Amino acid sequence: MGVLPDRTDQHLIKRVIGVGGDRVVCCDASGRVTVNGHPLEEREAYLYPGAAPSDIPFEVVVPEDHYFVMGDHRNASADSRVHLGDAAEDSAFIAHDEVVGTAFVIAWPLDRFELLRNPEDVFDGVPAPSGGS
Repeated sequence: MGVLPDRTDQHLIKRVIGVGGDRVVCCDASGRVTVNGHPLEEREAYLYPGAAPSDIPFEVVVPEDHYFVMGDHRNASADSRVHLGDAAEDSAFIAHDEVVGTAFVIAWPLDRFELLRNPEDVFDGVPAPSGGS
């Protein structure tokens, strides 16, 4: 772990919302993102204050060995949703092999130092994918 960022690669930090086989949809009648039909209660858990779960409607099935990711500051995040219309068919999804690790701390600037947590309960009720499109 270095003090300065590695300038040789571009690394982004995003939240994994769906994994291979999951159907991820925006949004239900209450404005929540759903995974396999289960609404996610993200607002209090990690969304940037005032941010909606998504202002971009979408419905996707995540390819195997890929992830559908979204930023916590949804109003200012170039995440999977933004790349759904790209020419490359799977550009909205992150391949498993492209993931380099899990974020666990905000270390800089020092006045924003914070240990990050993964609020597992947000995804507790999500059923396994049913398969199909």
